[in-house]
Amino acid sequence: MNPYAPSSLLAQVRPSNTTAATAFTASLRTEITRILVANTSASAATLRLFHLDGAGITLLPSGTLGVRSGTGNALTFNVYGTVADAR
Repeated sequence: MNPYAPSSLLAQVRPSNTTAATAFTASLRTEITRILVANTSASAATLRLFHLDGAGITLLPSGTLGVRSGTGNALTFNVYGTVADAR
């Protein structure tokens, strides 16, 4: 049994520097169900997540999810979620 809500990969980003980057911008109401972060370097790295819209981790249209790595080229962010039906 899958312990996670059904979802799709919405974004994958690997910041090359230490400035904030937009990982995902919603075009429809979107529920973020998982954020997986992998450190692909040999050293420790810090991270930050920025959620600029909605409640919980629900993005309204034009809402964004941003990421930031404390070390360039060290972290890969994978964002999974469910996008509302456009009907």
